[in-house]
Amino acid sequence: MKKRSRKRIVTVTYGKVSYLDSPKRVTFAELLGTGEYKGRGHFPISAFAKREDRRSAYIRESGRATFRGRYPWHNTFLGDNASGIRTFADIGPGLPGGAPTTVEAREILPQTTKVMAVDIVGNFDNPDLRGRGIKMLKHSIVDGQLPEPVDAIRFAQVSRYLTGYERRRALRNIHSSLPEGGFLMSDNHIYQKTKRGFELIALQGVHWI
Repeated sequence: MKKRSRKRIVTVTYGKVSYLDSPKRVTFAELLGTGEYKGRGHFPISAFAKREDRRSAYIRESGRATFRGRYPWHNTFLGDNASGIRTFADIGPGLPGGAPTTVEAREILPQTTKVMAVDIVGNFDNPDLRGRGIKMLKHSIVDGQLPEPVDAIRFAQVSRYLTGYERRRALRNIHSSLPEGGFLMSDNHIYQKTKRGFELIALQGVHWI
């Protein structure tokens, strides 16, 4: 009788962070090869959509594409590493919808930490966000690096709106915006910038059964 292979089942524990015992170096090609940077996911954009169509889709959807509690494991990571994060940039946080994930980060990080909501559309003089101490910045990470260095950047659920060329440019500008030791927080992975590039240091809580 043929032996049946045992299937591996992945369960994801939301809000939990799995830190790697040994950081794993990743290349830009490997970063672009992950699901989040291939633009995959449940979103009605063709893989062959033009840049203008993707941009229009982002502008149309950004106000309702995110919500509080979307990245609980990011919040855990920010809490664990709060003392080393003096500046945090949330790229594409849905500013038309009030940038709820940025608000959560503001509530977790020390008041001395500068928190920025970086977007290409929305109210950049939102009184509620301003009152919470959040700086609103109109900027496209595809077109250039951030105007100042930051210790941590969240770039999640954004790349699906970009072409492959734009994703490469965005990652290079993110790399230039981070100092050595800075963090890049993506959909399911967290990377740290080193002299040699990016290293994978943590991922969303995953258990193999």
